[in-house]
Amino acid sequence: MNSPLPLTNRKPARRTVDVPADVRAALNAGETSTLSLVECLIVDHEILVESTFPKLGLARHVGEVTTRLRSLPRPTAMAQTRCVGQYLASQVPPSESARSAWQKLVLHPSDSVRSWACFVRGLAMGMPFEQRLTWLKPLAADPHFGVRELAWMAIRDDVIASTAKTIKALVPLAKDRDENLRRFACEATRPRGVWASHVPLLKEQPELALTLLQPLHNDPARYVQLSVGNWLNDAAKSRPEWVAALCDDWLARSDSPATKAIIRRGRRSLPD
Repeated sequence: MNSPLPLTNRKPARRTVDVPADVRAALNAGETSTLSLVECLIVDHEILVESTFPKLGLARHVGEVTTRLRSLPRPTAMAQTRCVGQYLASQVPPSESARSAWQKLVLHPSDSVRSWACFVRGLAMGMPFEQRLTWLKPLAADPHFGVRELAWMAIRDDVIASTAKTIKALVPLAKDRDENLRRFACEATRPRGVWASHVPLLKEQPELALTLLQPLHNDPARYVQLSVGNWLNDAAKSRPEWVAALCDDWLARSDSPATKAIIRRGRRSLPD
């Protein structure tokens, strides 16, 4: 497996035209990671499949996956990532015998390949949710922002379908030492969220997530604070009185800068 190109030798591209041809080629070959959302969006997953599948021991699947990619009605970056991951979910089963193949995905130098892995485990058929969470943890804590984002998106359907059950399973992650895992637990359950389907039950009954939110009310990590504040802002759009009361309660318990930052963000849609 190739090593990533030295990331310190280039700046993140902010526009498509700013991505050099050699960087684009390296991204499509799975040889390096993207450094910005723009770079994430220009990855050609069809070429990436053709480049990486043989090295992952999946050469026999190239034709089927590229056919599926070409048939997507809207081949967005998200749709392509989900398409590849969904296919692989049936080909890399959750067993000890598949651990080698799974590790190759999770440790790949390309964040786009690791993003496939999010859906491989997030969408694994017949796999208990708690077990899928265990397999997803290294991706939820991935150093790349894009992989972390897709890790929670991969379980969003579960949160919608079994809200109370998934919240219970996510509570331990809300108390984890790793700020990325704490943010994962919060972001996965946002009532409205961004680029994700809403969670109807949490829009109407946000109190169902209190066991997950309470440990985060004074979180020291800015990354988590932003997520918790956004969670409250989501809830405030349908249950403003509940959010206002919760913010008052948190302020009574803690007047730390962290809590104040969360509340400022969480109350931004509420009247003064």
